Amino acid sequence: MLYTLSSMFKLRVYILFFLSLLAASQESINFKNLENYNTDNERENIENQLTSEYRIFYDNWLSEKPVKDVWQKTFEYTEILKIWEENPPPKIIKKVKTNVNVEIGCTPKFVNVACYSVDDEAIVLFDESKISVARDFMRENFENISLYFITEVSAHASKKDFLSREHTHYFILNNDELIKLGVFENKHLYKPVSYINPIYPIRAQERGTMGYALVEFTITDTGSVENAEAIEGYCSNSDPNDPNTYFRSCTMFNSASARAALKLKYKPKIVDGKAVPVEGVLHRFTYVLDES
Repeated sequence: MLYTLSSMFKLRVYILFFLSLLAASQESINFKNLENYNTDNERENIENQLTSEYRIFYDNWLSEKPVKDVWQKTFEYTEILKIWEENPPPKIIKKVKTNVNVEIGCTPKFVNVACYSVDDEAIVLFDESKISVARDFMRENFENISLYFITEVSAHASKKDFLSREHTHYFILNNDELIKLGVFENKHLYKPVSYINPIYPIRAQERGTMGYALVEFTITDTGSVENAEAIEGYCSNSDPNDPNTYFRSCTMFNSASARAALKLKYKPKIVDGKAVPVEGVLHRFTYVLDES
């Protein structure tokens, strides 16, 4: 039987099914309800579950590999095989959280995950990025401060063991109150070449509300933005750039930020001489009222 384009309907349905799973995996982050990823047992359970789920999809995909028919021309089979090879099951993503110990003092030989630099008044992370936290605030609340990393554990066909891990966000709690939320710099490698300020929501202006929203989107192979979605939003009554500012979760800036993201322009990513799309890019839009 010929493996023709018409016979690929089943494969098409299969791909769409996995795209729906992928979309479901990219819902907004509710960090307090994320599973813990601290102990060896917790990590093993989460990774085994992801691997087992993905292997079912992967094996089904392998079973759909086109077989060349004796009546089929080589170029016909090659085209169909290429389509199949370029459409493995999309990766399955699980967001988890890890509680990170913060030590006071950052020596030149410091090799742990995080430390607090009194001179810089900042928590210094493993990638040398810094989270500003005022010294007096840190000194008064150190016993109640908790630092967490949000990690995306994903299963996908491009890894032999199917698994990859990437820190995407961090957040800091003072007891149970959120005081900081940020993105690791590896998600900010893509800087827009054209930027338009978002429209400040009228309701926020009337209430004197400031804050920020974090938007996730795809940079296309032409450098435009698509699939923009606000994944986090936070409000405050003071300057969001002030390290002492307290935030509360809100959606007031989400719509304006998502619309503004669609107007960003980027230099396309080039791989092997060809422009390729980049998914999961993050951009933070900050809203500050003019005191005058």
